Amino acid sequence: MSAPEVRSLLKECYADFCRVALSDAGYSIDGLDPSSLILAYYSVLHRSIEARPRKVLRAAYETPKHLLEGEKILLQKVEEGEPLRPNQSRKLEKRLYDDAMFNDWGVHHFHLGTVPDTKNSRIVRGTEEILFATVTENDFYAIGIFGHDSWTEESVLNIVHENWPELLESFVVREIIFPESNSHEGSNLPRQAGVNAVSKRYDGTIHMSPGGGVTCSGHSERILDSLMKLDRDFRHIEKNVPAEFASIGNELSELESVTFRLAKCAAGIEVFIDELPNIRFSVNFISVPKI
Repeated sequence: MSAPEVRSLLKECYADFCRVALSDAGYSIDGLDPSSLILAYYSVLHRSIEARPRKVLRAAYETPKHLLEGEKILLQKVEEGEPLRPNQSRKLEKRLYDDAMFNDWGVHHFHLGTVPDTKNSRIVRGTEEILFATVTENDFYAIGIFGHDSWTEESVLNIVHENWPELLESFVVREIIFPESNSHEGSNLPRQAGVNAVSKRYDGTIHMSPGGGVTCSGHSERILDSLMKLDRDFRHIEKNVPAEFASIGNELSELESVTFRLAKCAAGIEVFIDELPNIRFSVNFISVPKI
């Protein structure tokens, strides 16, 4: 008997997981097809910061007096593991938004308001000057206070390089001739064009896209890498799981068609087929982290 016809609803099931995650985080999910839901989910997840205690490392910068209280509150949140979303970019409220500086340099920015915003109580009142910081799993690197026109200011990476060069070590470009005059230095043109440009530090060190880089579409390279991995994972399941079903019995060979789906369980995500719903396999390489 010939192999059954395979119908895959893996993407649609995963999109439903993303729909729930986005909705639970307060995002509108109306009118989004499965591909757009998954892209929106990864876009928000990429810009989100997990709430967990972090050590604060602070560069030698001076905080304006009117921002001292706001900075103190923010850094206390960091150390105590409170959610930082209220202080993050106002654009984090959008499900699809490309933060060009974060995508390019891996640098977040934080508002230092001390009271809730009058129009949206979920966020703090915005401030003209903002704190730039790099955030890792365990540490919060406070770079300095900058204006809203500093998204391409080379001094940002200079400060990181001077204080924590290990953060940029993986992005050092060696054996490259860097022009003495770089007309795009401090310009947003490369980012707008979806071009990953190198930049030169004060000591001659050259870096390229510490944030992972941008694509021609303007999306983060890391987001698109995640989407491509997810697609590979789906194809892996569709190719290999039928053999797993066949190995435990002959039921599969007797079916004319099978429909693959995903389901969430206490242990993570499982794959099953409609025709044999009681037989399930754990899929530990696919997950839907909470936003």
